[in-house]
Amino acid sequence: MPRPRFEKAEPTLREAVLGAAAREFAAHGYEGASINRILESAGLSKGAFYYYFDDKADLALTVLQHATEELMEAFTADALPEDAASFWSTMKALQRRALDTLRRSPRQTELVSKLGQALFLRPELAARAAPFMADTRQRISGLWKRGQELGAVRSDLPVELLLSVMQGIKEALARVLLPREHSPSLEELERMAAIQWDFFRRVADPTGPREPPITGGEE
Repeated sequence: MPRPRFEKAEPTLREAVLGAAAREFAAHGYEGASINRILESAGLSKGAFYYYFDDKADLALTVLQHATEELMEAFTADALPEDAASFWSTMKALQRRALDTLRRSPRQTELVSKLGQALFLRPELAARAAPFMADTRQRISGLWKRGQELGAVRSDLPVELLLSVMQGIKEALARVLLPREHSPSLEELERMAAIQWDFFRRVADPTGPREPPITGGEE
């Protein structure tokens, strides 16, 4: 993530750098993005770049964090329902709100899609994203814990395990359903989200079918 001095820099400089980087990563993805083009567009020298960032990955993750902040505002604790009956419909509405945010900004969709793909394909990049992703996971964890309190989410498994299973589902679906040769369209993201949601509910909804536990064979 960026060095603290970047957060203390002049707002106009931060906006210029983040704006130029967002346009570049949205247009060319992580691999194809050029630091030189970003610096030229932002009016920043290479020396100044390394004063604020460690490398290209550092800048990319900073841009991704800023781009996803608005999306994560949809998943706030005060949006949670007060009863089990409305929990799942409210959670689905929160997902729809996040997709609507992307629909309003095609460039943001392109940016989040391409940098999200880079996280899937580059484990070392995903590892470096862990600090700010932890905050996102904490917010989402709070939603599912609230669901358990309401009785809308199964409580026989800890939330962290449920989240790990859901993340595995999400990554598997992304590998199969999202294209590698180009950035996924909003329609492709919405199709994946619908299938993903169906899986999530099958995993976490306590009203779904449950197989009896496996016991020892008959004597």
